Amino acid sequence: TRNGIRGQEPVRRNPAIADLYQPGSTFKIVGYGAAFDRGLADPSTEIDCQMGQYALDGFVLKDHHPYGRLTARVAFAKSSNIGAYLVARPLNKDLFHDYVRQFGFGAKTGIELNGENAGRLIAPERWSATSFSSQVMGYEIAVTPMQMAMACSVVANGGLLRAPTVVRGVKKDEPGAELVKAAMPAPRRVLGEKAANQVMQCMIEPMGEHGTGTKGDVPGYSVAGKTGTARKHVENVGYVDGCYVASFMGFLPAENPRLLGLV
Repeated sequence: TRNGIRGQEPVRRNPAIADLYQPGSTFKIVGYGAAFDRGLADPSTEIDCQMGQYALDGFVLKDHHPYGRLTARVAFAKSSNIGAYLVARPLNKDLFHDYVRQFGFGAKTGIELNGENAGRLIAPERWSATSFSSQVMGYEIAVTPMQMAMACSVVANGGLLRAPTVVRGVKKDEPGAELVKAAMPAPRRVLGEKAANQVMQCMIEPMGEHGTGTKGDVPGYSVAGKTGTARKHVENVGYVDGCYVASFMGFLPAENPRLLGLV
């Protein structure tokens, strides 16, 4: 239950499936995964991050720190917005949007819980000049935490999207009835195994000494993870200064995942 807003009664709901947020940099797995899948880049591809200010497409992109030439892997670890955009840029907006949908965004996951939200996507024909770069960085898109965790699991599952489930089984209301698990949708391939492995290698990098995710490291395990920091967006107001959604997602062991989480 969330506290009531402005004196209203609190609303009982499950934030993991009902609440929308703009994910920020955790969403970069989509652009990286799509570019790797199409052979347009790989973790060792060199990118010129323009010392923190990119203005070659008619708009300005900035990074929190000035970076020059970085490999895609290091740009991911440093969470360079310019680097993420330049990796995804050759996809073109329609192909990128197609991958966003393939990762499961804009649709309910189908988990057996009430009140699930499908999230919000903007059709490419309604994009502004900056929408492509914004979405690569996890803005101008609204997702649920469950959708984001499911998208992360695509990387953990070697490129396959598996529907989440919380029900072990159902049995008839009669003595001796067996617990029966309903058939789950077949896993759907989103990324090739090689591309998923390349994204996983990129996700190991932020956990290292010079990455953004060092606090998410777990002693004794190899962890693949990604941090996200997004300015909060308020309906009919816009982005609010000084208010952020900070998140971390990851899985372990990185090479043979058994546990995945989003905080």
